[in-house]
Amino acid sequence: MISIENYDVQAVRREADQQRDEAQRRLSIAIKTLLDKGSTVMEITEKMGMTEDEIIALLPELSPA
Repeated sequence: MISIENYDVQAVRREADQQRDEAQRRLSIAIKTLLDKGSTVMEITEKMGMTEDEIIALLPELSPA
């Protein structure tokens, strides 16, 4: 029988949230770097397989005012 007596669901969720946040932070940095090097948002969407909306969600400063 498998024992799960010390399984902390909240700790697992916190860890998953931290990993997601770190991945989003790194992705935002990569996108900013590509923009700084002259890539357009359209080029980035093609290179990264993302939509423009996904990129704007990571970098709200790109959103039209």
